Amino acid sequence: MFSDRKRVNGPERSVMPLSEAPEPLVAKGEILNKQKRKDGRSLHFPRPVFLRTGLVSNAGGSAYYEQDKIRIACAVYGPRPFKKVGVSAGIGGPSSGGSAAPNQAIFDCDFKYSTFSCSWRRSHIKDSDEKEISAIISQALCPSIRLELYPKSSIDVYITVIESDGRNATIAAAINCASAALVDAGIEMYDLVASTSLGRFEDHWVVDCTQTEENEADGSTLIAFMASANEVTQFIQQGKTSLLQTKETAKIGSLVDIQNCEDPEGLKVFYYLVQDLKCLVFSLISLHFKIKPIA
Repeated sequence: MFSDRKRVNGPERSVMPLSEAPEPLVAKGEILNKQKRKDGRSLHFPRPVFLRTGLVSNAGGSAYYEQDKIRIACAVYGPRPFKKVGVSAGIGGPSSGGSAAPNQAIFDCDFKYSTFSCSWRRSHIKDSDEKEISAIISQALCPSIRLELYPKSSIDVYITVIESDGRNATIAAAINCASAALVDAGIEMYDLVASTSLGRFEDHWVVDCTQTEENEADGSTLIAFMASANEVTQFIQQGKTSLLQTKETAKIGSLVDIQNCEDPEGLKVFYYLVQDLKCLVFSLISLHFKIKPIA
């Protein structure tokens, strides 16, 4: 008897698939009472960061960013001549939905989740959430780039999320990764942009929340900051917070302003995180290009 070669026969016996047990929900009372999270971190301690530049050889600049379960790869191409028809030079390209301005380069950010990056399967087609995140990252990075030095050209940034753990935390990690890739590409910049996310649990700010913690938080805040220029390039708030609590997250100009807040520990950690990321990126770039400091 002839068998059908196009039919794939299943195994004779089946086994249970190997999968991790779902994480238990985070109780707000447990976090606030113990002042410690499930992974052992305190409320104001971010996850450890690994950053490497020069990942993609054929790109102008690239970076790989890892923060516990968050893994992101970024590649920068440009500045290169802009040849697309119907779009004039300016801040923001077709992917990021920016506005046009004459005599400036186009900064185009393309953000994409891998299909396996989240706890649910993502689509191959770019959805509205990815377009919104592309615009958020573009608005956060554009103030740091000297676009006027590259007229009639485009700077294209492609961000791929390999693994995600928290929407706001992933966006913040993507901003950090893209900023390091821009420096690796040799793009003229005013300052390095560092970003982080905070979750609000009653009267306490929790730094760098995971996906489970973001689901249980009362509110969340995403901040992108240029330390040397002392400027906030992106500020997004979600959930319920008072006006005083919102003002606390904006007081990151100096340590003196942070000490006057109700919850200074979380903002102090973010301030030091910005400085550490900046030092880490520039040290990696100096090692990559073997630049010796001027005596």
